[in-house]
Amino acid sequence: MEEIQQTKPVQQAKTSHENPNKPIHRINRFALIALIFVCLLIAGLYGYYFIKSKTITQTIQPTPSPISTIPTTTNSPSPTLVLPTSEPLSTKPFVKRQFNMTEKFFSTQSFPSTLLSKNDNELTSSRCTERYENWSPSQNQLQFSYYNETSKKNIQLTDTRLLTFITAANKNVSSGIISSIQFCETENGKYIVIYSQTHGGGGAGSDTYFAYANPDNTLQKITTIPSEQGAYFACFQPLQLTKTNVFYYQCSGGEGNMASIYEVDLTNNSHKLFYQCEFTKPFSQGSTVTCK
Repeated sequence: MEEIQQTKPVQQAKTSHENPNKPIHRINRFALIALIFVCLLIAGLYGYYFIKSKTITQTIQPTPSPISTIPTTTNSPSPTLVLPTSEPLSTKPFVKRQFNMTEKFFSTQSFPSTLLSKNDNELTSSRCTERYENWSPSQNQLQFSYYNETSKKNIQLTDTRLLTFITAANKNVSSGIISSIQFCETENGKYIVIYSQTHGGGGAGSDTYFAYANPDNTLQKITTIPSEQGAYFACFQPLQLTKTNVFYYQCSGGEGNMASIYEVDLTNNSHKLFYQCEFTKPFSQGSTVTCK
């Protein structure tokens, strides 16, 4: 029997030349990858320059002024103050004491030992302006000056911050006009304004007001030492501030016949007489000094 061999018809290989009008649907894989890479690169560069430009913009923004914080207390929360250094204070260093410990307090009497015995680590450093006074407040409410012992001249107050405090203080006294002002700054951020109101008439004394400076340049009352120690009574000299917030301040009165020191409690908004010396006899009779 004759064997019949079947062969599969040979299929001719298809080439792209079979139908030159047929569209090509396949995109070269390498070209696609390259296109994606270029797109990602462009997006990355755009993001980089956008972030960099924002960083530069933020960097050149003006730096805000440092904020000095006054510690808060239960009875009188002290404000946070945003102020530059006052002109009269700019050249003054912070010191533990605002007085000379070797000088006499009154006549032949030294400062009390209870004041002198305070160690430096018990005190808060501070610096204060001179006590500016207005000798004719009814004529010009902003004409304040102090007498400089070195130059032998009256130094006019021109600091805008203190002039603003004068305007605020005038609103806090019954006469509407203060007669003196002083400003103290402590190393821990307290800003204390001390001002006085003189009562009319010959031999009149002065009430002395203690206040915190608020951020809006208003004054927050601490306490007031009234003119209760005789004729010409006035408080004029800061002495020292303890870390327990007790401010010692010197006063005098009676035409130089008496000197006193007050404790001003900045935490409890109060004051009390700490020490006082006075002549118990006239000069003609021996001028005996008594201190208590």
